[in-house]
Amino acid sequence: MAPPTRSTDMSSEVIPIPPAAAGRVNARALISTPYSGEVGCDRCGLRLPEVEAVGGCPRCASEGVYVNLRTVFHAYDPVAAFDPTQPGQFGWRAGFPLPREAAVVSLGEGNTATVDLPGEAARLGVAAVAVKDESRNPTWSYKDRLAAVAVSRALTDGADTVVVATTGNHGAAVAAYAAAAGLRCVILTAASASPVMLAQMLAYGAKVIALPTAADRWTVMSVAVREHGWFPVSSFQSPPVGSTPLGIDGYKAIAFELHRDLGCGPDVVVVPTAYGDGLAGIHRGFVELHAAGRIDRVPRMVAAEPLGTLAAFATFAAGFLVRPIGGAIAGHFGDRVGRRKMLMITVLVMGGSSTIIGLLPTYNQIGYWAAVLLVIMRMAQGLAIGGEWSGAILLAIEQAKGGKKTGLLGSFPQAGNAVGLLLATGSFTLVSSLSTQEQLLGWAWRLPFLASVVLLVVGLVLRSSLTETPQFEKLVESGAGPERLPLLTVLRSQPRNFLLSMGSRLGVDISFYVFTVYSISYGATALGLPSSTVQIGLFIGAGLGIFTAPLFGWLADRFGVRRTYVLGLAFIGLFAFPFFAMLGVRNTVVTWIALVLAYAVGIMAGWAPFAAFLSRLFPARVRYSGTAFSFQLAGTPRWRIRPHDRCRAIRGIRHPVRRRELPRARLCDQHHLLAVGPVRPGRRRRTDRGKGLIPRRGIILIETPDREEQCHEHQGREVPGVVDGPGLRGAPGVRRRPRAGHQRHPPAHRT
Repeated sequence: MAPPTRSTDMSSEVIPIPPAAAGRVNARALISTPYSGEVGCDRCGLRLPEVEAVGGCPRCASEGVYVNLRTVFHAYDPVAAFDPTQPGQFGWRAGFPLPREAAVVSLGEGNTATVDLPGEAARLGVAAVAVKDESRNPTWSYKDRLAAVAVSRALTDGADTVVVATTGNHGAAVAAYAAAAGLRCVILTAASASPVMLAQMLAYGAKVIALPTAADRWTVMSVAVREHGWFPVSSFQSPPVGSTPLGIDGYKAIAFELHRDLGCGPDVVVVPTAYGDGLAGIHRGFVELHAAGRIDRVPRMVAAEPLGTLAAFATFAAGFLVRPIGGAIAGHFGDRVGRRKMLMITVLVMGGSSTIIGLLPTYNQIGYWAAVLLVIMRMAQGLAIGGEWSGAILLAIEQAKGGKKTGLLGSFPQAGNAVGLLLATGSFTLVSSLSTQEQLLGWAWRLPFLASVVLLVVGLVLRSSLTETPQFEKLVESGAGPERLPLLTVLRSQPRNFLLSMGSRLGVDISFYVFTVYSISYGATALGLPSSTVQIGLFIGAGLGIFTAPLFGWLADRFGVRRTYVLGLAFIGLFAFPFFAMLGVRNTVVTWIALVLAYAVGIMAGWAPFAAFLSRLFPARVRYSGTAFSFQLAGTPRWRIRPHDRCRAIRGIRHPVRRRELPRARLCDQHHLLAVGPVRPGRRRRTDRGKGLIPRRGIILIETPDREEQCHEHQGREVPGVVDGPGLRGAPGVRRRPRAGHQRHPPAHRT
């Protein structure tokens, strides 16, 4: 089928191929362009002819590391090479792996609007923030940039079919451009793909094949490419390494347009990321601008991948959510059969599940079952933890004769918090320092989990040597028998103490996560402190906390448990203000002092007497159930899994410039890219983020509005300006739409 010819009244523009340029591109055809005809690996430096581009770097794959390749270009100036007569983004075609005479397929992609957001700049404490609205591409996706270059290259190579494995907008973009070029398009997708996305792919005339698993898609695609000569737009191996390097260069146009619109380069660029194609292409564009002397430095690139982050947080949340269930189960049997027996079970479940996590197969070995097994093990850990803490403190406190020294005895299990923090921080610091990044992600992360078997054995030996508490033995000897449903008894007869128990946990618990977890993030992102500085401070604080916990327990016995606990909470609340001020000094020693005071003094002053305080709220007959269930239930409100909620909120942002929503998003969702731009020379002032140079310009690239809403809006309607190609008449979205917002440089080639 002959490709459509160039026309002024259609969105699609295909420049006819001269007879000499037909067929596969050869080295002679590429001599006149900056493209060398080779691909290379940034990791190992291997250079290969472009025919080896499919499948990633073979040398790295032999080492168990899967890396995509990149096209290799000779030095050139992207700005000087810009050709305003070319359609769409192909004014920058010197940076694409296309011969000078090759045909290009354009639907008017690129040259999207750049919109300043002064309100967001003021809120974020930077001089300027802007939005680059990539939803204005023909199929509402910045994937159009990759599809335009990849399909143009397929046309130049003489391919009659392009194939892609995808479930989303990548397939819709490739289908639209293949239809405009007169090529067949086969999309291998999953059975779980969105019906709206499938409808859009089909509307563009693609052949859509839904397969059960990702592995099936890659197997079919491998056969199609190697035996039938179809042009691959995406990867087809396990694990996938991204799209074809011959198309990723289309994303370089984003960097070129940003430099053109801003007159300079940004400082930071945050890119929505899955496999990293967009991130890599935009970064290469800035690298080429820097090599040509157009910008003084390459901006910092930040990958924002909320779906993977959401899954990680969900895995942690699974453990938190089942803790109350574990508390209820352990409390029930702990009040009926004894504290010691339940502690034997909890340490066995906790140590066993942690060890099994270190032995789990990977996704590449068993697919999604790897994630399922990980979540199951996390839930097993949560169930064990649900009954572990209360059993430990009761086993210690109920040994006290006459109720004396409960503060001191209860503080020893509380010191285990510091010991656990020391072991966790120390083990992962040791492993990360003795292994490379690739080894850490490949196998070294398993070592601390496998070491749990040692703690399991030690815990079983120690607890088997303990005896049951005198208070529980006294209950057994009384002949009254245990409560049939101890938790129900607590809720009926002790509702006030139950609520008091829950509320009393929040103060210490929130401060713990603020001073430990949040301080690492705040120090690194807001203050620019090395994460190791904060981690060392926490390590020192945890070490001292082992000794300050018994000290505050002794003070609780001397001056009163409740008084000591309340004074500890008061110190935490008052110290929060100087704590963040001390971190803001950005001095290593001052940071360490702040963290030591926060953990070893503030947290331990409230945490050490808390065990004795809580145990006094319930009678011995139902004490295990009351303390375990209330303690764990108080630890699972929404704020405990807030990172998960924030990811969900970010995923909910659906409109390009919606300022009341953007503060919730902070940086980006999968459709947003944020950049904070170049520093104005010599200008320095204080902001709410601390002292530093104030950027002059910023970018947010937004890949919205919502695809499903737009598909329904245009479904079944004749859209003006639609391309006349196979399967495209009346298809939604392929049209030349006016660019909304401010655009500093309207493209000269538009009609």
